[in-house]
Amino acid sequence: QHEALEYKVGTAETVFSGEITATIEFSSDSGASWTHLPASEGCGAPIGYDGCVRLIRWTLSASLPGGEEPVTGGQLRFTARVR
Repeated sequence: QHEALEYKVGTAETVFSGEITATIEFSSDSGASWTHLPASEGCGAPIGYDGCVRLIRWTLSASLPGGEEPVTGGQLRFTARVR
């Protein structure tokens, strides 16, 4: 969580090998709710960015491999700019 960051709308994504997918949710109230829909110019941000996003949450569709199973890797990523 960082108030000096502005989220670039549409850039949150997941990249996993195999069957794992993720649901991405956004909060504008530090996690009290997860219903925020990022919008260009949100909270006074420049075009293409949303300054209201305070947290991003990824919920994975399955557990990551552990123990003796190989971890094939993955990425959770987004783009933001520093104000």
